[in-house]
Amino acid sequence: MILQLRRQVESLFSIKYECMESKLSRIDLANTLREQVQDLFNRKYGEALGIKYPVQVPYKRIKNNPDSVIIEGLPPGIPFRKPCTFGSQNLERILAVADKISFTITRWDA
Repeated sequence: MILQLRRQVESLFSIKYECMESKLSRIDLANTLREQVQDLFNRKYGEALGIKYPVQVPYKRIKNNPDSVIIEGLPPGIPFRKPCTFGSQNLERILAVADKISFTITRWDA
């Protein structure tokens, strides 16, 4: 009886652990995708400035002055904003078209 109860408890803990591990791996994947998109946007912004290295994108300035930077090549239905606001599916869609994304600075105050 005690052995059977112990096996049931171990089984429940095993299932719970697998669920937690699965959630963690999804979170890790989402964080990795966000970092990749952040790096992509920083690289593209640096290129727009004529610099050969990534430059932190000034999201707030661009949001306040949307005409100052033109962002082209994002997948349909995905607006430009901080990567931390996207889910994994949209992050993957952005990365799939990374070579098509470009930034063009139209006003240098951004």
